[in-house]
Amino acid sequence: MNSSRITIYSTDHCPECQKAKNFFSQREIAYQEINVSHDIAKQQEMIILTNGHRQVPVIKVEDELGKLEVLKGFDITRVSSLLGLA
Repeated sequence: MNSSRITIYSTDHCPECQKAKNFFSQREIAYQEINVSHDIAKQQEMIILTNGHRQVPVIKVEDELGKLEVLKGFDITRVSSLLGLA
């Protein structure tokens, strides 16, 4: 059982964001979604987290030991590997 905490920074009309959310939902993996479409503070949080990256999705994965990985975009292979699904 994976105990990673997952956060997806997304927007209203982002196809890659939807793919990421579908990936987690289909596998019954819990995640928190932060929609940055209308939240300037959360946009800034995402930009700081990614050292200036402004595109979504940004996926934050924190494992049970507190190790943090930040993915810019949705790469199914990398996400699967991080979560031990590959």
